[in-house]
Amino acid sequence: MPWFPEHDRIHLILILVWVPLQMLALQYIRGGGSESASIPEEPQEIVELHERDHVFFGASQAVRKTHAPKVRFQIGDVVQHRKLGCLGVVVGWDEVARAPALWMAMRYPDLQQEIRIREQPNFRVLLDSRATLYELNPIYVAQEDLNAASSTGKAGGKKPRSSDDDTLPIKHSLLPEYFDYFESDKFIPRPWLRRIYPRG
Repeated sequence: MPWFPEHDRIHLILILVWVPLQMLALQYIRGGGSESASIPEEPQEIVELHERDHVFFGASQAVRKTHAPKVRFQIGDVVQHRKLGCLGVVVGWDEVARAPALWMAMRYPDLQQEIRIREQPNFRVLLDSRATLYELNPIYVAQEDLNAASSTGKAGGKKPRSSDDDTLPIKHSLLPEYFDYFESDKFIPRPWLRRIYPRG
């Protein structure tokens, strides 16, 4: 009794022959059979446009020259997530939601809710890693899901150098990337972040 039926053997032989032929054809079409052919770099203008146009989830590098009155929180503000109950710190914001349509539709299946969320400020927030099972990257949250955190009473002037620092209201390994220190219930942004959000 053979391992494969006759028609399966034919399919296997075709696959084994066809794949190498496709690879040879692909090399020929790309202009050369040498394996040492290097991939050309993208022109610098295209890379810069891509970086400049990356606007999703409060991560745009575009300078926010004004701080609209409807944007309730500033960079470095300690906030509390209304649904999760945990603290976080604002590391970015959009005056209106800037997220892919598919992400918004999956996150907010009710169309009316999605429209409401799209029209309000949305924030990029680092959540306190002590309140989650594992350390999350920044999350994107609608303004209606955030409250100002109550006074933390923690000592000011403390540098967020270590994620083990219990004197800070938020514990997260990315704090030193975004902030220089914590003072008067607010994290003070690093120079690169202040350039993007000069008015908070």
